[in-house]
Amino acid sequence: MNIFIRVFLVFASASIASLLIVRDVSAQSFPDRPIRLVVPYPPGGTVDILARALSEGLTPLLKQPVIVDNRPGAGGTLAAAYVAKSPGDGYTLLVSDVGPLAIARSGYKNLPYDTLKDFAPVTIATVSSLDLAIHPSVGVKTVKEFIALAKSKRGQINYASSGVGSVMHLAGELFNMMAGVELVHVPYKGGAGAVTALLGGEVAVSFSALPTTLPYANVGKVKILGITMDKRSQLAPGLPTISEAAVPGYNVTVWQGVVAPATTPRQIVAQLNAGIIEVLKKPEINARLTRLGFDVVWSTPEEFAKYIRAETGKWEKVVKNANIVIE
Repeated sequence: MNIFIRVFLVFASASIASLLIVRDVSAQSFPDRPIRLVVPYPPGGTVDILARALSEGLTPLLKQPVIVDNRPGAGGTLAAAYVAKSPGDGYTLLVSDVGPLAIARSGYKNLPYDTLKDFAPVTIATVSSLDLAIHPSVGVKTVKEFIALAKSKRGQINYASSGVGSVMHLAGELFNMMAGVELVHVPYKGGAGAVTALLGGEVAVSFSALPTTLPYANVGKVKILGITMDKRSQLAPGLPTISEAAVPGYNVTVWQGVVAPATTPRQIVAQLNAGIIEVLKKPEINARLTRLGFDVVWSTPEEFAKYIRAETGKWEKVVKNANIVIE
């Protein structure tokens, strides 16, 4: 072998080995400075609530400050792009929901990140349900009755959502596809606006967060016909799922979880996974999230990656079928 080639190979091998050693040492010393949990929405929302619960639990566990960093804009995609382009060292994480991590891939024309390639999933953390709620003036009592009414008034019944491309919007479009109806989408600025429109009778229907709508249902201001998840909610076990009531297989789950930049070492991802799960198991944090309507869950990084891929494929079909373009 040529002497110059041998020298090159020796130096190349040494360089690779040194990089691996530095990477391993970095993982072993993690964390040695504050960690940021980037939230793609303003303070006070469900994702922010989860992030602050994780911050509270992780700070003493990791012995480093865990700071919540709210970066709203563009349906959550600004924050997701920021984290995707951040160093993969475990110190910048994204706490997000289905929107930026699954729906955005097919809804945005020029998404500045790849949801399936630019993140290292850490764990899913919570799941919750939307509901199919109607204004009392609609006058039906069951999902079956509502579907029959919607078929007789095709294109005449409006439903509210929190915005174009939101999970509430897509829940309605999936219902259209699977129930064979044609509800007309009316977007509002946020879930609160959608519920207000339903209460005022501006729209007949909404697909809204169950914890938001349930208090109004309890006093007769709206009627909840069913919930979107494929299992009954512990918040209102008497409410049927839409799947069991009339549309077999219908399932819309609002999930939240944590991801890191794709280049984050596996050892650090595993450490974060273990720490977050330990926090989610804490009785006081678990109980707090449960009271707010979340089912607290967790997973391995591999399980969460598989789930994100499945959700991405599911919503891609809905977005294409409904010709949805998110601006």
